Amino acid sequence: MSSVEFGAGDVERLLAGDASASQAFAQRFSRLLRMKVQMRNGAASASYVEDVVQETLARVLTALREGRVQDPDRIGAFVSRTGDFVLSESHRARRRFRPLDEANDPHASDDPERDLAVREQAEVARELIGELPERDQKILRALFAEAIDKDEVCRRFGIDRGHLRVLVCRAKDRLRDLLETHTGQKLSHERG
Repeated sequence: MSSVEFGAGDVERLLAGDASASQAFAQRFSRLLRMKVQMRNGAASASYVEDVVQETLARVLTALREGRVQDPDRIGAFVSRTGDFVLSESHRARRRFRPLDEANDPHASDDPERDLAVREQAEVARELIGELPERDQKILRALFAEAIDKDEVCRRFGIDRGHLRVLVCRAKDRLRDLLETHTGQKLSHERG
């Protein structure tokens, strides 16, 4: 099976349950859909990208099984159009659920002093993270602020999971040291 094309014969094998055709279908179109989503949503989380890819492939397979694909030789175009529809639906759904502003935050307390202290602590944390080496900042931001999957972080930084664990541990230790220096207090050194 060609890695470049996926035609009517491949669609027939896919519908017949051929494992190699299923694998080729998923590999070829997952890669293309990921690129499409990332081009249109550069800051999209890995989980968002994967959700769009999986939803698109599921819809295409359903359409194939129900005989709604009129020209199996043009399956690539069908996948692309279906991906466009899924992306549009996803954008509309995301716009409906906008974050609350601070005035309507249900987690805000009735204690303005406490709210100010929390905001100040968040600002100190941002400043301290800014003092870490750039690579540590990027890794921590990817894992904790952007909630990117660890495997994706490993791929981006060209490291394996074991090395990622070491880098995160070192970054946390550096951050702890900076916080101790800033506050003048010794912090617990538990690993988490």
